[in-house]
Amino acid sequence: RLGKKLPPTILMGEPSPAPIARAHDQWRFQLLLRAKTARTVTDYLLPVLAGLTTPSDVVVTVDVDPINLM
Repeated sequence: RLGKKLPPTILMGEPSPAPIARAHDQWRFQLLLRAKTARTVTDYLLPVLAGLTTPSDVVVTVDVDPINLM
């Protein structure tokens, strides 16, 4: 769903297990979106996330400007 209408100015990597793949009995994955500015990504993500429905045991967290991916 995230990549359906992805603008050409945003590059999306493949989902991959987080460096610490399992923590607190939960599996963790990460997805990297890249663009020249954080604003480009947030303008795209806000409406997508607003319409997102997930199971009750799924938590979605967004880090717009990560210091590192660890």
